[in-house]
Amino acid sequence: MNDKRLIDDLVSVLVKDVMQNLPKCCLENYLDPSGRSTRKQLAQIGSAIEEMGDEDALVLNQDITDSGLFAGLNQLSAELKQGITVQLSKEGVVQTLELSELTEAYRSKVEPGGHIV
Repeated sequence: MNDKRLIDDLVSVLVKDVMQNLPKCCLENYLDPSGRSTRKQLAQIGSAIEEMGDEDALVLNQDITDSGLFAGLNQLSAELKQGITVQLSKEGVVQTLELSELTEAYRSKVEPGGHIV
């Protein structure tokens, strides 16, 4: 396993576990808060989502999820600039994460707006 593979493995987890699942889970929670009491604004958002339709609501949630995840990855890159390092390890292979590699690898698999390529 080469160093690039570790980054690809991490991005695959982000895409599979976050981008494929989180937007749908968020929609389900807005539409059916399952035993939680919701604030008035959240109930209004749930109503707006119902009016929007499933496909449009999913596209909106994919965009929001992608924006948040990408912003988080960029923040991580900013922290790396300040001397904080991140190491990836799998099956005895260890790699220090270089600046912007993670965001570049992520963006190669997820287009802006959350469309998985």
